Amino acid sequence: MNPVEIKNTIEAIIQGLEPLEQKLSVPLGFLWRIMLRQVYVDLIQDILFFIIILVGVYFWFRLSKYHQKNQCNLSETMDNFLYGFIIIFGIFIGACLLVSIISLIIDIPQVLFNPEFMALEKILNLLKTK
Repeated sequence: MNPVEIKNTIEAIIQGLEPLEQKLSVPLGFLWRIMLRQVYVDLIQDILFFIIILVGVYFWFRLSKYHQKNQCNLSETMDNFLYGFIIIFGIFIGACLLVSIISLIIDIPQVLFNPEFMALEKILNLLKTK
């Protein structure tokens, strides 16, 4: 992009934000600071969620090692339907957690290294929905 296109894009964004500024009756600079701060809050939430997932996976591995060491066989103590349900439910939850981890691995660096872009993206998404 050349400097003229960048300048035109910034002006278009500012013009697009003016209705939001009027609707919320707050200055544009204040809105920008709030959205930038919210990006950091979202980053902290993502990191905490990632840590919780990793702790859960760690304890799941520890539990499975315990069951292997003590030769516990869950299929002997439960009926086949319940055992199958637990296995299928575990696979489903594992797949969901895997997708979450991949999403967080992609999302966290973007927010960490370019919070202004993420704040601008959130504001533009607000404008699209209004």
